[in-house]
Amino acid sequence: LCWAANNGKFDVVDVLLARGADVNRQSPKYGTHLLHDLAARHREDRDNEVGKVAGDLIRALIKRGARVDIRNKNGMTPLMFAASRGALGPNTE
Repeated sequence: LCWAANNGKFDVVDVLLARGADVNRQSPKYGTHLLHDLAARHREDRDNEVGKVAGDLIRALIKRGARVDIRNKNGMTPLMFAASRGALGPNTE
């Protein structure tokens, strides 16, 4: 699921979610969640395919039950993580 989302493979994400992929699974090493990665990439990579679909992927994961308040090993939520990477800017969506 993480590979597919981080590489902009939205169709693969849909299949995995339909087959029961865990939307709240966290990386054992860093405690990061897919929403952490996508929240940061949505602004950083907005000019490439991953950035273009990151917002759609975030919305799809939340609709499937992804926790927006999930924290990584440093206690950061996806929004805090994105902000710490400078990935937040004016929201024109």
